[in-house]
Amino acid sequence: MTPEEIKKTVEKYYGIDDIAIKSRRMDYVYARIVYAILCRRNTPASYTKIADLLNRDHSTVIHSIKTYNDVWCRNPIAFKKELMDVQILEEQIEVNFNNIENRPELFDIYKRQEAHIDKLSNRLMILQQENIRLNKMIESVTPKLRVLGIDINSYA
Repeated sequence: MTPEEIKKTVEKYYGIDDIAIKSRRMDYVYARIVYAILCRRNTPASYTKIADLLNRDHSTVIHSIKTYNDVWCRNPIAFKKELMDVQILEEQIEVNFNNIENRPELFDIYKRQEAHIDKLSNRLMILQQENIRLNKMIESVTPKLRVLGIDINSYA
């Protein structure tokens, strides 16, 4: 699914003609946030590409995604409807995405992105293990440094 197709899906779902217009009405704001989330999750589109389709700056898209992660996801009761909207639309997109085999250009992009995500996931796991190892090393050295009168916290 392309960002343009996701935009049409979101507009249809919210009953909005164009989510890219300059409006601060909450239904437009929420639709743009949902659109940004769906694009980042389901397409290889950059923040700049998504922002261009919304007639916004890329920092606005970044802020939208941060709002989703920091506000909506941490307050699931207050933002129950908005979170349900994301889930419903994501399911609609998945139904459309299942027809990807009919679009080889998108299938190739999807497979490359999937391989890239696997590599990044493996790298993240290695870094997390290294972080745990280093934290254990710091914990074991800290008492010895205190005996010598060195406070490791002053170097943080």
